Amino acid sequence: MENQTTMSVYLSNSKTKKYLESILGNRTGQFITSLTSLASSSKSLKNCDRNSLLACALKATSMNLRLIRI
Repeated sequence: MENQTTMSVYLSNSKTKKYLESILGNRTGQFITSLTSLASSSKSLKNCDRNSLLACALKATSMNLRLIRI
């Protein structure tokens, strides 16, 4: 997925950020930082579809799971 936007740019998009703020409220900043770090931590995650990765991260967050690479 060569010309794919990085996760940090994707999450900085005003529409994406507004969507996240509507769901996460004051936890949005921490979520963006954690997901950006996670997504850039491995080649496999860098190549994932951004929407799929975001959906998985939101599910994990809804279950109070931390976004960390094991």
